[in-house]
Amino acid sequence: MPYEAKTDIPLLPGERIDEKSPLYAAFAADAEKRGMSQKDFSAHLGEYVRRSRAPAAPAPAPAPKLDFSKMSAREQFAYSLTHGSTPSRRG
Repeated sequence: MPYEAKTDIPLLPGERIDEKSPLYAAFAADAEKRGMSQKDFSAHLGEYVRRSRAPAAPAPAPAPKLDFSKMSAREQFAYSLTHGSTPSRRG
């Protein structure tokens, strides 16, 4: 039973399944040997795609808390120009 190379998850732009890959051929042969349905094949193929994607980039580190009272007048002015206001005095 030949399987369709479709997954249960949508592929990202530029992402594709190479049906000529030896890994895909081995996976399809093993699925056929086990009597896997197309639905199960698609689910397992989708899981492989999910796990092979690059991990998401970590969130950027939060900006350090600035103590505006310890800044020089020049630093306070530069901060105000850059950010449009002064930091909150509430902390």
